[in-house]
Amino acid sequence: MKSRLRFIIALGVAVALGTWLILTALGATGATKQHVGPAQAKGSGEYRLNGIVAPGAPTDAAGAAATSQGLRFVVRDKKNPAETITVVYRGTVPDAFKSGREVVVDGRYDGTTFQGERNSLVTLCPSKFKEMKGPNPHDKGMPMDGTSPQPGT
Repeated sequence: MKSRLRFIIALGVAVALGTWLILTALGATGATKQHVGPAQAKGSGEYRLNGIVAPGAPTDAAGAAATSQGLRFVVRDKKNPAETITVVYRGTVPDAFKSGREVVVDGRYDGTTFQGERNSLVTLCPSKFKEMKGPNPHDKGMPMDGTSPQPGT
């Protein structure tokens, strides 16, 4: 009887710890991912900001981010480039950071400036795929490798 009670208690503790671990891992950031336009519309709050670095970003971004003033750059919305937010960021800067690159940064928007959380800046790799112009030949039964279709297919 004692061993069964111990087993049930141990199992309950294991389930509680596992649940806590999963919730902690999934809830690492309370920020919701926002593009520039929606973040401005919602106003102040914590966000994971996603956008494109506007022209004029400092060439010595890592050096600027290490100063007390921080790295100051403008992020524009991917769909509406006229919508922009000024970001102030301190911490490590990815080597790929430059104007025109897509970035994601966690932080807090106060209605005028986005204060990036230290060491949260990430640059996203540009897509290697190009948008197809015109109709897709695969939709008409053409093979994707450019060869002619086999007779009877």
